[in-house]
Amino acid sequence: MRISNWLITFSACALLFILSACNQNNVSDLQAYVANVQAKQHAGIEPLPNPLSFATYVYNGDDLRNLFIPKKPQGPEDETICTDDNRIRDALEEFPLDTLTMVGSLEQEGERWALLRTQEGTIHRRKTLDYIGKDNGHIQSITENSIELLESIPQGAGCVNKTTILSLND
Repeated sequence: MRISNWLITFSACALLFILSACNQNNVSDLQAYVANVQAKQHAGIEPLPNPLSFATYVYNGDDLRNLFIPKKPQGPEDETICTDDNRIRDALEEFPLDTLTMVGSLEQEGERWALLRTQEGTIHRRKTLDYIGKDNGHIQSITENSIELLESIPQGAGCVNKTTILSLND
């Protein structure tokens, strides 16, 4: 029981010491700070502006084409198939046309052949209806000085056919 009396006495002394530290003379600077902060506060928050009103529009897309369904071919250009996946690709189809150079032509057993050089310097021999270039260009005709190609360039849902001529370099 002696320890509890001693503990009560110590607690009472500590409480008196703490209360004596709160002297009324040292709170004037605190009161001045609170008054300064209250003077700086604004009266209130500005009200929100009135919301803008917009005219309503009713969208009726029942008679329009669904954009998530591919467009059906409509003309001769769109019906052209750009690539024939069943044929074996020619080695010269890996090169753009601007990297191929016509260096000559020859005729053998009534058939004319074009001689084409790649950038690496390799010379290839091709005949009419062979494919060259990256845009599915197939040779339409070969003369002594030029090759006429028909290219099928993919565009949209179909292709556009373009005639290109490679001439013999002098």
